[in-house]
Amino acid sequence: MSNSSTNESSIRKEVVEVWQDTVETKSAGESDNFFHVGGDSMRAIYMLVELRAKLGVAIEVEEFLACPTLGSLILIASKSSSVPD
Repeated sequence: MSNSSTNESSIRKEVVEVWQDTVETKSAGESDNFFHVGGDSMRAIYMLVELRAKLGVAIEVEEFLACPTLGSLILIASKSSSVPD
């Protein structure tokens, strides 16, 4: 397994854990909409702050709100943490 795929896997795992903690669920699918599974605007801000603290990624609230799914959040976090070669 390459270093970048290991990094992407760990980012995905962390994003899923923070998402699940935020909306208080044990399951999550990448197509889940944050607001349909119990999220609200305050929880969204909390979740983005947690991701910044745990992964060092700064995700704008507006960027998340444009497509508030778990899959989209994983993609944004992965791109935000990428270091150019």
